[in-house]
Amino acid sequence: MNDMEAEQQESHFNSIGTAAFGLFLILLGAGIVYFAKDIRVFSFGNNDPGPKAVPLGTGVILFVGGVLQIVVAFAREGLLDRLRTKSKSEKQSVTKLKPATARILWMLGTMVAYVFLLNTIGFAASTSLFLVATLKLFGSGWKEAGMTTIVIVAFVYLLFEVVFKVSLPTGSLF
Repeated sequence: MNDMEAEQQESHFNSIGTAAFGLFLILLGAGIVYFAKDIRVFSFGNNDPGPKAVPLGTGVILFVGGVLQIVVAFAREGLLDRLRTKSKSEKQSVTKLKPATARILWMLGTMVAYVFLLNTIGFAASTSLFLVATLKLFGSGWKEAGMTTIVIVAFVYLLFEVVFKVSLPTGSLF
């Protein structure tokens, strides 16, 4: 494969990724709006929009952002033209997992693990594991990842526990 073909294939994957991300944002935004409809509204007076405002606004913004991502994929990046002109050999070829795709899948796996570990081992331990794994994934050294993790975990812990007086998960194992 020459450089031009490799660049076209990479551009094709970028536009598919943009469209897939747009679809994800649309589904996420629609889900947030759907579940926000069940939030009870309290009347606080003073033209307070109530507890539905932030989830509904977030859902609408994500939905509109998803639509814009899909428009970008089809209009600016020419996804429709690329899908039409794809040759039979490209359709039949099996592609290897690219480093960027592997990184995305690894990141998705660490996020899922973080969510499941949060209630099991607690905020400090699960967040530390998540941050070290994420920072190493993006090329940080062990020392930098360790120091950054300590600072972030300590800051968030102090912010929530001391300033906001909100308890963070301690975990069922401890």
